Amino acid sequence: MISPRRLFAYGTLIDAATRAELLGHRVDVVEARLIGYERRRSRYHYLAKKAGAVTDGVILMGLTADDFGILDAYEEVPHLYTRELIETETSDGLVRCWVYMGTVALIS
Repeated sequence: MISPRRLFAYGTLIDAATRAELLGHRVDVVEARLIGYERRRSRYHYLAKKAGAVTDGVILMGLTADDFGILDAYEEVPHLYTRELIETETSDGLVRCWVYMGTVALIS
């Protein structure tokens, strides 16, 4: 199975200027929402499972391996975040993509 080249963003990566500064190019996005998680904040934003919760965000489309390398470094994987596969809702249906989930080091 080929991993998706998409990432659900719910924090600072929602901002187009931040993405362009990090990646050095524009990225197409699709509005999406993640069901069953709420966005919380400690030092940085993170997601926590919560029944009935919805987190709005965007899916970054067409990311390359180099893009993921840059984003993983920015998100301090694996210290502050891990990258996990999830399903998000879009106007076109469910989309499988990556998301950054906070680690204990971030949340505590």
